Amino acid sequence: MSGPERVDEWKTTPCEVDPAPYYKKSCALIALSTDIVIENEVRELLSGDAVSLFVDRIEFRSLAREDLLALRSSIAQAARLIISQDRLDVVAVGCAAAAMAIGPSELHALVTRARPGAMVTDPVSACLAIFASKSITKIAVVTPYPDDVNAGIERFYEQHGIMIVAKASFKRPGGDDISRIASQSILDAAREVGAAREAECLLLSCTALRSREILPALERSLAKPVFSSNSALARHIQELATAANLQVYDQP
Repeated sequence: MSGPERVDEWKTTPCEVDPAPYYKKSCALIALSTDIVIENEVRELLSGDAVSLFVDRIEFRSLAREDLLALRSSIAQAARLIISQDRLDVVAVGCAAAAMAIGPSELHALVTRARPGAMVTDPVSACLAIFASKSITKIAVVTPYPDDVNAGIERFYEQHGIMIVAKASFKRPGGDDISRIASQSILDAAREVGAAREAECLLLSCTALRSREILPALERSLAKPVFSSNSALARHIQELATAANLQVYDQP
């Protein structure tokens, strides 16, 4: 009994190809190689499935200023390559310390050159947008950064009309240990610093700080708004994606 006859050629079968991507709105998140928090938190904080999130990683060396500035070329390359054949509505650069070291204007310009037409955000631009929308000028801040980075944060916000009236830091050197700071430690520090009467809100600054699960409890106990780098970033991504002009991609 003979076996089945061998088929030498693959049959070509027809298919239709959509003229536009299957998703309506899209965001590229450029995250640090050591940050194990940002991707899950931002994805969970984005409401529903209105925004498709595409993530790329860039190498992170340290929080030293020269290393933060050196991220410029990696950020531009990631923005250029991520889903390079399809459109992006928003590019989000996921590092607060790098955004302040490079400066939001320069950061947005280098991303826009790599990905024309995309709107750009980062954690500090997202925070400034929230502060402006709520007329907030005095904040309490918890960070994981060493003193030189904290000093840069204070200068940055002062230059944008925001006064830090209460502050505390875990003073970690950087790397993956920031992502491993216990949620209870973050909660304890946040409650103490956020209780400052002059502070109109509390900010947990750093995308690698685990914060999503403790934000509601903090807001209840402090009776004031509480934001994290990730919650601000997700909110701004949503706003920019909603504002993006998508008519050119819509199909009849």
